[in-house]
Amino acid sequence: MFPIFTAKDFISWGKNVTAVRVKTSIVEGEASEKNSSSIISGILVPLEADELKMKEEGQRNWHWWSFTSFDCKNILDHNDIIQLNDEKPYRVIDRWLWVDQGFVLYHIVEDFGD
Repeated sequence: MFPIFTAKDFISWGKNVTAVRVKTSIVEGEASEKNSSSIISGILVPLEADELKMKEEGQRNWHWWSFTSFDCKNILDHNDIIQLNDEKPYRVIDRWLWVDQGFVLYHIVEDFGD
C-alpha cells in the first residue's frame, strides 16, 4: 500500500520566492501599472516532457517550469511575475487551484520582457 501524502508533507522541500503582482489599469486614457510584492514558498521543478508536448508548437522551446505553492492565501494571477533567487523573472501562464488540498500549481515561463 502506498502512503498518502498531503501538501503539508512537502512544505519542507519548498523555497521562498518573491512574487510581484503587476496590476494594469486605465486612468484617464493612460495605462497605469501598480506593483506589489510578497514572499511565497513552493517547489520549483522543470515541466515534464509530456506536458511540454501539450503546449503550442511555438511555445515548446520556452523555458517552462512547474511551481507548486503551499500559500493558498496569496494566489497569483495570470501574467504575475515570480522573482526567483537566481534573479530571473518568470511569468505565470497557467494555474490550477487545489486550495482544498493545500496547494496551488502554476506553469511559469522565463520572462524576457515585452
